[in-house]
Amino acid sequence: MKTVAVIGCGAWASTVTCLLAEKNSPSLNNTKIKIWCHDKQLSEHITQFHTHPQFDQIKFDHAIEATHDLDELIAESSYIILGVASPFLSILEQIKKTYSNQPILILTKGVVENGPSIFVSENVKYYLGNIPFATLSGPNLAAEIQDKKPATTV
Repeated sequence: MKTVAVIGCGAWASTVTCLLAEKNSPSLNNTKIKIWCHDKQLSEHITQFHTHPQFDQIKFDHAIEATHDLDELIAESSYIILGVASPFLSILEQIKKTYSNQPILILTKGVVENGPSIFVSENVKYYLGNIPFATLSGPNLAAEIQDKKPATTV
């Protein structure tokens, strides 16, 4: 079974996690979806209640697992979705420890903060090398996507 690791549990990463679970089907070989939270209590809350305590509209599918163990999650993942806010991209240093060339979908918007003004994709390449990646971007808001409102994404 393949595992998709979603790194980050803010509004946007959580929304994309929910969309992925909604689309997960037997045709996708029932891919396991796990979301990483920086806060252990938050990961425990998501696992137990299938909700996000900061965002009322986010309801996680019961199949989604939350974890606080980043190293284990990266090691077991087939695909990675990077959804941390740009000020927290230093997480790439930890990801690098167990990363083994899994394709990455970058959700992080903007440019790298607290460092040189480079695109997030350039920062990912700096830490992880010339890797397979894609970027999901657009003028969309997590709450509107959760409400199934139309949006444009590139």
